[in-house]
Amino acid sequence: MVDAVFSRLRAEYARLGEADRFELLTGSLMGEEAVGGYAATGAKLGLSEGGIKTVVRRMRLPFRDLLRGELSETLAAGVEVDDEIGHLLMALKQ
Repeated sequence: MVDAVFSRLRAEYARLGEADRFELLTGSLMGEEAVGGYAATGAKLGLSEGGIKTVVRRMRLPFRDLLRGELSETLAAGVEVDDEIGHLLMALKQ
């Protein structure tokens, strides 16, 4: 499910001509800091560390929306999407 969300988001960033940005910051969508830190990633993309943090926050919005959509299609009635997202993220971090 998460792979499907990443694929959809990757395709959207590629369509916008920002595939490199997406690839460098993919791990940040799951709470990991970019390899070498945000400052090093910012240097690669011509952005400040603060700029990278803003980009990551903005990337997380469509990621969250796509993930919520995917999850909601698989859940039984009465199961809270937010609870399932929390469980999923905990499982992925292990």
